[in-house]
Amino acid sequence: ARGLRLSIAEGLLSNVHITVTTNAFLTGFALLLGAGDFELGVIAALPFVGQLFQFAGAYLEARLGNRRMLCAVGAALGRGLWGIIAVLPFLAVLGRARLVVFLVVLALSQALLGIAANAWTSWMSDLVPPRQRGRYFGTRNTITSITAMGAAWLAGRGVDYYRATGSPETGYALIFAVAVVAALVGAFLLTLKPEPTIRRAPHVQIAALF
Repeated sequence: ARGLRLSIAEGLLSNVHITVTTNAFLTGFALLLGAGDFELGVIAALPFVGQLFQFAGAYLEARLGNRRMLCAVGAALGRGLWGIIAVLPFLAVLGRARLVVFLVVLALSQALLGIAANAWTSWMSDLVPPRQRGRYFGTRNTITSITAMGAAWLAGRGVDYYRATGSPETGYALIFAVAVVAALVGAFLLTLKPEPTIRRAPHVQIAALF
């Protein structure tokens, strides 16, 4: 029960990061760095490319047997990388290279989150009793959705305010910094959640496939 409560709190914080670093905010920031149609297309494709790294997550889970560590480290690093992205607009000395750095860091972030996502799904499947899953995830998703709406509204107001003052890069840096802090606290909460013993079918040896 404690683990399920911590998961709701972690989901709430993680959703702040997800909301602020996707969709309109992500596109607006990319345009601020000078992204064109090609770069925007690459950005749209990166989340799907990141899902390919779930294979790496399955391999590491089988080898290490520690889903909590994979989730916490993957989430902390994957979302913490946005600290680098937040300061890019202020590094004028890099010129056009800022956009390249942005795409590379974003790709690395998606890869790390893909690894963590695989372990998280397996972990939660064991943690949440089957008869409670519908009710539990319904409650969790409702709470995180309300949080996402609030985060989107506040972030939008912040970006608009600083854009009106002629400093949109400050607005993006601020909301990304808040998102990183929220994500790191969420990653810490992951380390407090209990991890049930991994259940495997006797005939399945994932590690042998690699």
